[in-house]
Amino acid sequence: MSNRRQACHACPMKTKKIFFKGLPIEIGLDFTNNRLKVFSYEAAKYSQLAEWIKGIAKEKNLGKILFNSKEDGCLDLESAGFVLEGTIPGFFNGEQAYCYSFFIDPARSLSAYQEEEDQILKDVRGNKAPAKSEAKLPTGYKLREIREGDVESLVSLYKNVFASYPSPLFNPGYIKEVMKRHVYFLAIFDEDVPVSAGSAEMDLINNNAEITDLATQPRARGLGLATMLMEALEKKMRERQINCLYSLCRAGVPGVNRALYKLDYSFQGRLINNCHIGGRFEDMNIWVKWLPNF
Repeated sequence: MSNRRQACHACPMKTKKIFFKGLPIEIGLDFTNNRLKVFSYEAAKYSQLAEWIKGIAKEKNLGKILFNSKEDGCLDLESAGFVLEGTIPGFFNGEQAYCYSFFIDPARSLSAYQEEEDQILKDVRGNKAPAKSEAKLPTGYKLREIREGDVESLVSLYKNVFASYPSPLFNPGYIKEVMKRHVYFLAIFDEDVPVSAGSAEMDLINNNAEITDLATQPRARGLGLATMLMEALEKKMRERQINCLYSLCRAGVPGVNRALYKLDYSFQGRLINNCHIGGRFEDMNIWVKWLPNF
């Protein structure tokens, strides 16, 4: 069965298109985040494919494997020791993705922050029912897409907010490249300086988009800017007929989790020690908005 997706140019990794049992597979060797990601595959027997992928990860000393599978692969992946960490409804052109992980390094399967993150999630979902934000942009602020001339100042924003990041947002050339391909960047500007930004990474083959790269300068926090950005990104994706939106959100940061909940995203699981951000490995909550009707 084919799960072909667009090559992930937004990932800080080396992608490889190879063959297993005569069938094509595309994987990413992500040394920044010490993990292997399966991007697309065709498989007659998932159990054999799973063992082969585990062998590659061990050879490359990568601590975690990520595999978004269709339903027909679930039993074989679980038999091979993969753990279901979440789901993304609608990910595969309307079909649900099952987010499986295999931990080459057993220690990586243990979260050091689970209790704190569970409390954050409880607090976020314990508030009143989700509702659209009615916040307005402060006087002098403008929301628009990122242009090539804005890239250097966008990089400065990301460098100021993050000690480390799982994709190469500190590289202006990288941002300019992916802007031309499948990543749509928006920002809120104070005069000509972006104070809050985010993006939608589009998978045009499977008809989904990841809302990601959200960052706000400390001086502009508390104004609801992240919520406004996500509303604007959602509108742009709906215009492009992309109806599965998801976000992998830092589980230990209340603000973005709260903003996603307010915008009617549903919590679908947590990826443990998933990526290196803010100077350490962090758990990521999966939030999904599946919009089957336009």
